Amino acid sequence: MLLKNDVDIRVVKELMGHSSIETTMIYTHVNDEQKKRAMATVNVPLNAIGEYNPYAGRA
Repeated sequence: MLLKNDVDIRVVKELMGHSSIETTMIYTHVNDEQKKRAMATVNVPLNAIGEYNPYAGRA
C-alpha cells in the first residue's frame, strides 16, 4: 500500500526493518500503473531514453 501511494521504497525498507533493499523487493511489487505514473513525472520522451551518453566525446 505504501508503494501504491508513492512512498519511496527506501522508506518502506526502513519501516519493515530490512537491512537490504533486496529483501524489501522480495515482499513488494510494482504494477504497470505505478510505472506509468513514475515515467509521467520525468518529462522525458521515451524515445530519448538510451540516447543520452554523458561520456560521449570524452577520451
